[in-house]
Amino acid sequence: MNARWGDSLASPHPTVVLDTNVVLDLWFFADPRVATLRQAVESGQLRWVTTPALQEELSHVLSQGRICL
Repeated sequence: MNARWGDSLASPHPTVVLDTNVVLDLWFFADPRVATLRQAVESGQLRWVTTPALQEELSHVLSQGRICL
């Protein structure tokens, strides 16, 4: 699960900030090279936080419709 930057980060699990390319690799392309990372985030073993800047950039990239598979 992801949390917004500035939310309480008190967690027994490590916290990471992922850039737009990694987010795309994880959930858009389902890149097998990041499968372990995806599993850790989805299971809650690793906490993903996001920033408003990342959300804006990701929204912009996805709205362009230029991502090729």
